[in-house]
Amino acid sequence: MTTPPQSPAPSAPQAYGTPAGYPSPAAYAPAASAVRGNPFGLASAVVGAVLLLSLFLQMIVQVGAIGRGDVSMLGIIGVATNLIEGLLAVTAVVLGIIGLTRRGRPQALAGIGTGIGVAMLISTIVWGLLYPAVLSLS
Repeated sequence: MTTPPQSPAPSAPQAYGTPAGYPSPAAYAPAASAVRGNPFGLASAVVGAVLLLSLFLQMIVQVGAIGRGDVSMLGIIGVATNLIEGLLAVTAVVLGIIGLTRRGRPQALAGIGTGIGVAMLISTIVWGLLYPAVLSLS
């Protein structure tokens, strides 16, 4: 008489795993070293926001000087703020361009910072040339 084939001895229960032929869920997870965001774009946008704030503060200081009748301070205020805003504008443009050239990173903040920086750089150059001419006429 032949004995029927016996099944192998039961082993410990196994955890559910990925079925054969399918990649594991870890294959879909982003790499641990992947950096999200664009730090250069963020820095450019922050410098752009500081530029806009400095423009607003410049107007307040100039109105205050005019209100006190101290027109001689307008030239000093104009030169000082033009230098500061010019340096900040160049910084925003450089950081923004670096942020825009980084592939695979969000570019919205870099574009905003670059745009503000370019506009303020043009404004600084124009006011640096026109402001003294207007003051000399008065």
